[in-house]
Amino acid sequence: MPISDSHCDATKAVTSAQQDCELSPFIDEFPGIVFIKNHQHQLVYANRYLANEILCAKQEEVIGKRDDEFFEPSQSASFYEMNEVFFKMKSSSSFETHLTSANGKIGRYLFSIKVVEHNRQLFLLGIGHNLTEEPSPEAQKHHSELEIFTMLRTNLLGEFSRMVSHQVNQPLSAISIYIQGALRKNQQNDLSAEETRHLLENIEKQCAQIHQVTQSFNIFCESDSCQLETCRIQSILQEVTKLIAPLADQQQIKLIPNIELNLPEIVTDKALLKQVLLNILQNAIEVLSLEGSPNPRIELRATREEENIQLCIRDNGPGISNKHLDQVFEHNFTTKKKAQGSGLGLSICKTFVERFGGKIYINTNYKDGAEFVILLKPHGSPFNSES
Repeated sequence: MPISDSHCDATKAVTSAQQDCELSPFIDEFPGIVFIKNHQHQLVYANRYLANEILCAKQEEVIGKRDDEFFEPSQSASFYEMNEVFFKMKSSSSFETHLTSANGKIGRYLFSIKVVEHNRQLFLLGIGHNLTEEPSPEAQKHHSELEIFTMLRTNLLGEFSRMVSHQVNQPLSAISIYIQGALRKNQQNDLSAEETRHLLENIEKQCAQIHQVTQSFNIFCESDSCQLETCRIQSILQEVTKLIAPLADQQQIKLIPNIELNLPEIVTDKALLKQVLLNILQNAIEVLSLEGSPNPRIELRATREEENIQLCIRDNGPGISNKHLDQVFEHNFTTKKKAQGSGLGLSICKTFVERFGGKIYINTNYKDGAEFVILLKPHGSPFNSES
């Protein structure tokens, strides 16, 4: 595998820094993981512990390599997804995760990750401490799923943060104009009581708009702990629609909510269900914007179907080819380019829908685009898995 110029530049920088600070022995002998990756996800530096204990290779053998050359596909895909989020957000973070070494040994590590810039290129610097815990494979899988979903949620959070900034700046600009006009007229003794009332009413409307935007954002930032509760599906869908509508508007995509009245309450994890819906909706928006579909639209439907509540998200995009239908919910499957993601989103969505007693699948009878169907059980009713 060819090693990029950014790899060579970073390797020189690391070597130079080690020599200047005389830290090379300390870093190499550090009883934990130290690594640097470039934006192509190649290792440009790995200390002895990472190379020998985790990757089961010599230090010189791992330089220029990617995670998928050492780890199982699900674990390497998880690392890839997290790295992409860090690079995209240019963020720093600390988190705990389970790590299975190349020889199958399982350990728990506390990682501190930081994105650094060198010669106008971004690199990922990571330090990991071994917490000496060896969880069961089931516990490791569960933690990995939660971790990936948290990364997806962080990615969505970044998108919504930018959206909120745009949506709040518009009414703030309007309020500023109203106030400047009022001050100017007041200085000229030309501000009537009627004009004052009209200006204050307009300012109140703009403040209400800001309140609505920030309230929707606060809803998304609710606690993401897994907790089943009885709730109204209508309120969940209304909150999701408010959140995703500005992103759809930016791409000139028509969002059509179609929610049946008087649906029974459901038992679900409210925060996770909202994130599942947001992830599917965001995927649909990305597909429609990239494909340039004429009159793009997304419909969000909720109906009662026998013993289940049925949620449908359908678009009028290119759809999903028959050869990919059986792979869509698999780990690591994606039709996107590498830099756009690893395809873990739908796999994790399926895991969490099933975790709170639901079912998710693709409606192969819908031919005008793609349609994802989620079945949920009403409060007090058995889940109909055959639907």
